[in-house]
Amino acid sequence: MPQNNSRYPQWMHARRCCTGEWLREITGDFRPEWGHFPAAATPQQRRLEARLLLAIGSAAEWLPFDQDHVDEPAVVIDKVRPFPDGITVTIADGALKGFLAAVLPNLWNDDVEGVPGLRPSPGRNHLDLHVLGTRPVASVRLHGVTRKRWNEVNAYLSDHQNPDVRIWRDVRGRWHPTEKAVLHARRDRLDAVMSAVLRRYALWKDAGWSDARLSGDDLQVRWSGGRDGLEIVDALAHPVCRIPGVEPLPQRLAGEAERIVFAASDTATGTWERQRAAAVRAAYLGEDVDIAERGITSEDLGLDACSGPQRELRALLALHILNKGPHAAPPGWRDVHTVTAYSMTVSPRSDELVIHTNASDNLTNWLVRTSEDFGLPGLRLECRPTGSAFRLIHVPTGARMTITSADEPPRCAATRHDHGWRADHWPTTTTPLQQDELVALASLPPRTPDMTALLAGLIVRLEARDPAGDWAIGSWWHDPLGRTPWLGRSSDRQRKLWGSNNHWTLEWNAYPYEEDLIQALTDPLCGIVGCRVKRSIEYTELRYGTAVLRLVHMPSASQRRLEERRAA
Repeated sequence: MPQNNSRYPQWMHARRCCTGEWLREITGDFRPEWGHFPAAATPQQRRLEARLLLAIGSAAEWLPFDQDHVDEPAVVIDKVRPFPDGITVTIADGALKGFLAAVLPNLWNDDVEGVPGLRPSPGRNHLDLHVLGTRPVASVRLHGVTRKRWNEVNAYLSDHQNPDVRIWRDVRGRWHPTEKAVLHARRDRLDAVMSAVLRRYALWKDAGWSDARLSGDDLQVRWSGGRDGLEIVDALAHPVCRIPGVEPLPQRLAGEAERIVFAASDTATGTWERQRAAAVRAAYLGEDVDIAERGITSEDLGLDACSGPQRELRALLALHILNKGPHAAPPGWRDVHTVTAYSMTVSPRSDELVIHTNASDNLTNWLVRTSEDFGLPGLRLECRPTGSAFRLIHVPTGARMTITSADEPPRCAATRHDHGWRADHWPTTTTPLQQDELVALASLPPRTPDMTALLAGLIVRLEARDPAGDWAIGSWWHDPLGRTPWLGRSSDRQRKLWGSNNHWTLEWNAYPYEEDLIQALTDPLCGIVGCRVKRSIEYTELRYGTAVLRLVHMPSASQRRLEERRAA
């Protein structure tokens, strides 16, 4: 926060931090009856400003057309001067055309894009944007937009937009019928919050990119670069800049990105706890925080909280993935274990198992039956909504699974599965179970519910790792932490998972380290609640309820026997 090292009072420095105004502008604009930071005085003004805020992210879609260098920061707003009856905004150089392309209303295929009712009124050195039929008029002034610049924008929009109806130009003094219907359909109780955030948007003027969006009952602002979240929250904590009724909650996202959730004060505590839980889960599983949040529950991180069919699917995956090599149990003969050679992030949810990977078609190829005695028995392709997304259903259980390289691919709108190449390569939900699948499923030994839950827990932790760097599973393929001793060549790696009812044995000769697997399943935050360990010289047992899973990690067992002989 800037220090008061001039003749201007501290509150002006605080306001300047949020708006980007010059101190002399704040002094000249100040009216005691408006307060130190004027808010929008009417619902219509708040609604306009809310719509402009949400358009900032859309404006970035048009910016590359206008920039000489598309990798330059996509800054949209440099400065905001707030008044009760409106705001004066300075749009960043190069962003004006993109911003107006996003906010001026157009009709595309019976849908209105832009701000309904918004019309431009050019002046000598400014452009006013006002909403039809509002009293007092809801408006925003774009400072520094000369008639020459406005003519350039007109030419730009004509070249780069081809809507069915250019409403802002062709229906100037009245509402278009579709436009009016959209306006009445959109009422957000967060208008006041969004208006307040827009008036403080200079906090993000140094960001490489930023956008604002609604998520349930909250407003989220995301960005990368510029001020960090804690610095912005500190600025918003000043009495002059504080937004009434909400609490800003900062959070880091994947890479360099950050976001602030503006949660209602009465629910901020619950929102903060959910955000914190999502961050913890993301740190253990490697998910993006947004994705992790979709899987957490009110009780815990949501790794093991799932439906019965989903738990059964995960246990079947464990049987087929954790059997590999010449001594593997029969499920290993179907080659599903090959998926562990690919980089992936496992994202468990209550009713679905989502795997994020850059090789979604390859993973699907190993999981779904493409020939006899191959793939997970009963797994079928429901649809392929995008070229890199596969929605799968395990027909015997009805459990769902998704393999994707996207954050959240579309759901299946129909039974289509023809997106992209090799469309007929995978059997769909209309393909009945084949004889080899029926035999494979019938030959599996029985499992108790406790053992099913324990085996399912192995799958959701395929890529789990300790945020502090003490352990990592590495998909049973490698050590992400690069430790020694090295545990052999990939061609020599063997795994065997087999047993019956409550007593099963898991043998393997390579990664992960035995202690890493134990820590992943018993960790106080990401482990299976109630899972415990029993150790001996020959083996280690993981116990959950009445289930006993004996671990035989051959390198660890050999080391223990060697240490025992030395001690003797």
